[in-house]
Amino acid sequence: MIGNRGHPRPVFIGDWARFARAKRLQRKDRLIFTQLEHGEYRIEVFRKTDFKLFGQNVMWVHVDEA
Repeated sequence: MIGNRGHPRPVFIGDWARFARAKRLQRKDRLIFTQLEHGEYRIEVFRKTDFKLFGQNVMWVHVDEA
């Protein structure tokens, strides 16, 4: 698939709903897709939190990687 600026975009093929359930994805989670060598992708999941560390707010926590 080609995006608005002519760049190819990844297309999800397969059972995305099963993946989302298995990873316990939640609404408003942030996903970062990184293309690795040989066309593989890494998906990192971050979740917003109100957690504090050393008195400082931690806005996003890394919760999973696939």
